[in-house]
Amino acid sequence: MQLLVDIGNTRIKWGTSPGRGVVENHGSSSSIAEFINQLRFFARPDSIRICSVRHDNSLPCIIQEFSAMAWPDPEHVLLKNNLDKLRIAYKNPAHYGIDRFLALLSVCNTRQPPSIVISAGTAVTIDALDNRCVHKGGIILPGLRSMHTNLTSAAPVLLSEMGNIETHIGPWQRDTQDAVMAGLRYAWAGGVENVIMDMECDLGKADVVVTGGDGLLLTRCLKHDTTYEETLILRGLTYV
Repeated sequence: MQLLVDIGNTRIKWGTSPGRGVVENHGSSSSIAEFINQLRFFARPDSIRICSVRHDNSLPCIIQEFSAMAWPDPEHVLLKNNLDKLRIAYKNPAHYGIDRFLALLSVCNTRQPPSIVISAGTAVTIDALDNRCVHKGGIILPGLRSMHTNLTSAAPVLLSEMGNIETHIGPWQRDTQDAVMAGLRYAWAGGVENVIMDMECDLGKADVVVTGGDGLLLTRCLKHDTTYEETLILRGLTYV
């Protein structure tokens, strides 16, 4: 059994894999302490693969815990060691996120291109693969909670709790908090819709795959047909 770990900006996602393309028993943790506590309920894995987008001490702390438990040394998956598996359009591929790369790699191995791959979390990344599974490029938008935090910080008079944007539909809102939530929906989901439409002008009709902590919510707010895949990045780790 292989343990897969994805250290994201706000959460640590994990899962187990018996083999290529398969993720089982997956979950997530909101902190290193919570993740380490969850590890104690795992059977000792045969191997570990781990990726991280953080630039703090999260990765060394987790690796140290693996060592203390006498678990195998983890394979730290880096983009520079895997560029032969998927061509990235960035002028400097070193600036491309490993999480985005693994999501694309997973889609290339499981779905029919052309594809648009969206990861919705702290930020929203949107990337396109043409009909040969070659990366065309992509963009980065603010995430839903980032938008809310920035708006209410810049304009304290609008300070409001983060509500459910699924219930705030249409422009005819009659309360400040409702107006904020409806506006966030227009900006967040509407921005993604516009990017999808622009990408499909070049790609043609594309398979749209969504992942990330806010991915399922995003799929329910989009007009486009989409597929939500919770373990997309973890599955990508099985292909490196």
